[in-house]
Amino acid sequence: MNIDKSRALKALLCLVLGATIVPIFMSIKPPDVKVSAQSDGLTGISISSSTIIPFVIAASFTRITDDDKNLIMGNRTDATTTRESIFAVIQANPGIHFRDICRQLKKEIGVVQYHVYILQKFGYITSAKDGRYTRYFLKTQQLDSNARTIISAWQRPVEREIIVTLLDGVKPVAGIKAIAVKCGVTTQAVTWHVNRLKESGILPAGQDPLPMIDPAAVVKIKYLIASGFISIED
Repeated sequence: MNIDKSRALKALLCLVLGATIVPIFMSIKPPDVKVSAQSDGLTGISISSSTIIPFVIAASFTRITDDDKNLIMGNRTDATTTRESIFAVIQANPGIHFRDICRQLKKEIGVVQYHVYILQKFGYITSAKDGRYTRYFLKTQQLDSNARTIISAWQRPVEREIIVTLLDGVKPVAGIKAIAVKCGVTTQAVTWHVNRLKESGILPAGQDPLPMIDPAAVVKIKYLIASGFISIED
């Protein structure tokens, strides 16, 4: 990531000051411990804390701060190219969870984790818990909790099929069994997802094993489809 001249000058100044002052300070401390590893064929190796500290101080001046938002995206380094790819995946797939980002970009977990943290820290993306998953959205999309709940359900194939089946207000005769066959799961699995949709408020609570979608949820779903956040053809 690029570092501007002012930051580089600060880092250089810290190195000079550290190399001058820190050894004096360290001289009043107990002697540095020398580490020897003769069994590994390494002898006489010592690491001086007075050598390390100036670099630590200098590094603190080159960290990303809240004044460096212009460095987060768009400066075409390898890091920001990866970051922009993550941003683009979240933009194209609102509600995508962490593992799916890693899979789509074929990136290691640690790399994605770091860049997601930076994007979230500087307000580019936001997240919402969905059971054991964390789902990500663009901050600019300004989706309320109900919209995020629907989008999260849409990411699960069985729940998406249940919603699509009921969206027109017509309950099929075969009901849960038809959905199970179409999704390739058991009827018990479909029932579990139906109950989950009831708990989230997308389906009204009740004894009916396959109730109609809540009218307010229908309005929200149609808005999300029209806005391109979800697709009926997914």
